[in-house]
Amino acid sequence: IYFGVAPAIAPIAGGWLFVHLNWHSIFWFLTAVGVALWFANFKLLPETLHLSHRQPLKVSNLMQGYWRDTDATDEAVRAGWFHTGDLARCGSDGYYYFAGRKKEIIIRGGSNISPQEVESALYEHSAVSEAGVIGCADTVWGEAVIAFVALRPGRSVTEAALISFLRKRLADYKTPERIHFLPQLPKGPTGKIHRRALREAAPAFQ
Repeated sequence: IYFGVAPAIAPIAGGWLFVHLNWHSIFWFLTAVGVALWFANFKLLPETLHLSHRQPLKVSNLMQGYWRDTDATDEAVRAGWFHTGDLARCGSDGYYYFAGRKKEIIIRGGSNISPQEVESALYEHSAVSEAGVIGCADTVWGEAVIAFVALRPGRSVTEAALISFLRKRLADYKTPERIHFLPQLPKGPTGKIHRRALREAAPAFQ
């Protein structure tokens, strides 16, 4: 397993499950992105989101800058460190755990919500095959938590039942206000749920 960002050209964290065949390794395999590779320096910065830390990195193979976009370059690369925009934490064992993207955090009534946390709770339901969570503009709370779900073949569940299921696993302010059902969720080239496409599609469901 490897973790990387395009501006760093190569993977920057990773590891192999077979190095330590024990329960800790299996848990790491499922939840972590690995340890920093020998040529990559990570530094976690305190983050006011109270969710995790911003993750800048310094590597010898870092890009020189974004093509014809000095503003984006100056924002991303500061004092030789590339600010990834990722939220992450580092365990006492040196393993890094990815917690999402800063720009995808939902801010509802001043509280910060990780889409990944809500999606993880949705995946606990046996009928859910795919889940994507986004924030939509809300006149009262600033942003509302909206979920999109694709169900497993032959399975069914109502929006009300799924929201009730989530209330047992999430704080009230993290529970989606609405859940929309789709045959399948839009994905990018790597198969990852495409949240931008969900945000673009959201107005059609209101």
